[in-house]
Amino acid sequence: MYKYKKTQILTSTLFLLFLGTANDATAKTPSPTSKTKVLKEKTPETQTAQKQVPKGHRLNIYQEKEMSLLYKTAANEVIKALREKPTCVVLLPTGSTPEKMYGEIIARFKADPSIDFSKAKFFNLDEYVGLPPTHPLSYSYYMEHYFYGPLRAIDAARAPQRKNAFILSAKVGESPQKTLNRFKADLETAGPIDLAILGVGGAFLSKNLQGEQVIKGGHIGFNEPGTSPSQETHLVTLTSKTRKDTLHRFRSLQALMDQGEIAKQDAADVPAKALTVGLKEILSAGKVILLATGESKESVIREVFKKAGNPDFPASYLLQHPNVSWYFDEFAAKSLEAKPWVYAQSSTYFPRHWLKKCAHLLALKKNTEAISLVDFTAEGIPAEVVKAYQSHRFRTISAEKAIIQDLKSGLMSNRDDLPQGQTILIMSPHPDDDVISMGATLKKLAERGNTVHVVYAVTGSNAVRDTLPEYQKEYAMQDKKDLLQAAYEAKTMVREKEARAATATLGVHSKNLHYFRADYYTRRGIPGVKPFSADDHKRMQVLLVKINPDIIFFAAEDDPHGAHGLASKLIARSLEHLGQYGKLTGVTLWGYRGAWNEWSLDDPDNLTFISFDEANMKQKIAAIKEHKSQLNPLFPGDDQREFYERAHARNKAMASEYYTLIDVNSELTNESKKSSKEETLTSLTKIEAMPYLEVFKRFSAKDFIHNYK
Repeated sequence: MYKYKKTQILTSTLFLLFLGTANDATAKTPSPTSKTKVLKEKTPETQTAQKQVPKGHRLNIYQEKEMSLLYKTAANEVIKALREKPTCVVLLPTGSTPEKMYGEIIARFKADPSIDFSKAKFFNLDEYVGLPPTHPLSYSYYMEHYFYGPLRAIDAARAPQRKNAFILSAKVGESPQKTLNRFKADLETAGPIDLAILGVGGAFLSKNLQGEQVIKGGHIGFNEPGTSPSQETHLVTLTSKTRKDTLHRFRSLQALMDQGEIAKQDAADVPAKALTVGLKEILSAGKVILLATGESKESVIREVFKKAGNPDFPASYLLQHPNVSWYFDEFAAKSLEAKPWVYAQSSTYFPRHWLKKCAHLLALKKNTEAISLVDFTAEGIPAEVVKAYQSHRFRTISAEKAIIQDLKSGLMSNRDDLPQGQTILIMSPHPDDDVISMGATLKKLAERGNTVHVVYAVTGSNAVRDTLPEYQKEYAMQDKKDLLQAAYEAKTMVREKEARAATATLGVHSKNLHYFRADYYTRRGIPGVKPFSADDHKRMQVLLVKINPDIIFFAAEDDPHGAHGLASKLIARSLEHLGQYGKLTGVTLWGYRGAWNEWSLDDPDNLTFISFDEANMKQKIAAIKEHKSQLNPLFPGDDQREFYERAHARNKAMASEYYTLIDVNSELTNESKKSSKEETLTSLTKIEAMPYLEVFKRFSAKDFIHNYK
């Protein structure tokens, strides 16, 4: 009887789900507490996929539009552990990724008075040696700002108690060893660790004893590559890579102290040493949660999952742990060839974009005309889910064919659809992002009679080598009263001259280049300090009104140093403010990618595809090469190719994938010929394939502000 009712619920819910989203190509993800759920059945594919990770491990992988769900689900898992055991012993991390999870925990704590953390004991993973708890870059300060402080402000009685919050921070006059001994004693007294929450360090290139380049990384806490799994809580000398990664924060701190915005601190240099909970204690935890997001983490996740217990990647020891929840976005998990409907342990629904993602995977493997229901079920999608799909474009063909045709028609609807005679503003976070990500489109925009403006948000001065001849020439002409300012001005001039030369090759007049010089480099990475100043926001609002663009192109991807996302946030908040006065409410925004990520083609309904040929690619590469300071760049990430090589490869790969998906020489189904719009789509399949593609996603001002502010 129970099984019968369960089947009835499954069938009814499936049809309710798809009826509710049939006319919404970008259906919103239900909340974890939504009553609209679909029970997943076990398929051979699901069982096979789950064997790829150790028993007791859970891969939670989220597509880009599900990112808020990632942090909410992780927060729910933490809260659940604390509900089940109020005296829970928890290890806590710092960093940008857990910051968002802490925000979700705080929101739940505020909304639900039954949540009580007062009896739990919290231990931080690590801390710098030499930074007092009040130092803005200490992890003690971070935790107070992002976790403990907000919780106490809501309800001090339910919040973590000060006596139960332990950080590896030295008391006055205490040596690092005494701090270490005290912390270890507190941890031992508290009892075994119940829950360890972790981030993971990125990958980097190193040289082995033979002088060969090898990839290393994946540190957890300050447990660097080479740390033994038996290592207990200890004092560590930080690697040059780790110190270099955080140097910008200390430079920002120094600048803010010089400006008087932050009180003078005794320690303004990157510490050489730190204290960290060891791998032995971490691996002894009853449960582990690890969070990793962004394409910069793809290579480290790939290496971690290649081999358990790899000393070059300390996080790989977690594969030997019996109970781990991995939380990844699609970019960090890219190398795992993950299917969210297989790994999404926290979700039991099947949103429409998952079906299109599955169709996308299938179309890359075989001709779309040959794809059947069996192929979908082999990928792990239950047959009932496929059959419940309803298309408003293709109503008389089978559901699986309709999914394929909806994907293809979305891909073909907005090809080479560029504006003409309009005012265009391109927000380029760094001085070369415009030509790297959309150089070919930039030239086409200029050729179509558009007035093209480019705004360079930050100077990019920190990416110029002192040995660069062009820098040395500029530096020689600077006033040397302030040597640091002289170096900054010289490096800034190098980047701005390169930008002028690069855009000139693409037809943009130098009078339409705007060097914004945001305060970002002197403000980033400090808890409680906004990365853009109030003056930045005012200046951006004035500039937007002055240019009065019809379309704004913006960087819709994160970069390792955060400038891309923050530049987009600056635009979003400026537009939100101006909208209150009825200004620029009709502007359209096009998000570009290509420097670090690419738009996924499995959700194409708001994408625009700009194709170009070899001649355009040569012009684009020539423009990128005008940025001489970025040839053999100071900050290449873990991709050692030149930026122009990456752009060439990415644009070529996108074109190849695009034409594979639409079966360039094939016909759509007869159903597609019943409207003039669909006849146009059919004719597009007969076009000559171009070798390169730049892809953009379109947003209304309202949607852009909602997504990026």
